[in-house]
Amino acid sequence: MCLQISSLGTGEVPIFSYSEKSGFLAGVPATLDGPMLNSSRGTDMTLKSLFKKVPHHYTRIQPILSRNIDLADTSPESIKTLKKMARKQEKTIQNIARKLLENYDNRRDASGA
Repeated sequence: MCLQISSLGTGEVPIFSYSEKSGFLAGVPATLDGPMLNSSRGTDMTLKSLFKKVPHHYTRIQPILSRNIDLADTSPESIKTLKKMARKQEKTIQNIARKLLENYDNRRDASGA
């Protein structure tokens, strides 16, 4: 049996994504998200360390977003941005699907089904 861990993030915005229009305080919400971001990165680092000898068994998808998008935000602009980010991750997603199907086929063959 093959263990495959896939971690799907909700996306992250660089902590200091300052622009002239946004002003100095624009980084405050992202800074407040720091503990959550550090927890996510810590988990990612731990799993990468655990799977160091078999790195192809752990995959993390965490797209970098140009702005923070709330999980409940279903506005057309947000959906468009998320679809664009998903397309950039298409190869990784296809690799995850391929590994899961291979594992399923191997288990089915081993059970004689």
